[in-house]
Amino acid sequence: MVSPDVARALIQQARHHHSDRLAGYAQEERAFNDDDKADASRPSFAAYATLQCGISHEKHMLSWCDWLLDRLSPASASSAAGSA
Repeated sequence: MVSPDVARALIQQARHHHSDRLAGYAQEERAFNDDDKADASRPSFAAYATLQCGISHEKHMLSWCDWLLDRLSPASASSAAGSA
């Protein structure tokens, strides 16, 4: 088990990583035109659909990191200890 400070640092590092990946995916998404995004019969649609999966994953990971950081915050730890 690691200390809460070490855990927070690791999660903040992971959050930064996922934020960077999401920014990269957003840049890639801008390269697709409207037909690529809408027409499932185009070969480029498969790449766009896969990109959407990656975007969704990175958003989920950011949300999870935020959730976990909130739970690891000193204020959360002291309120949890007070309710025990």
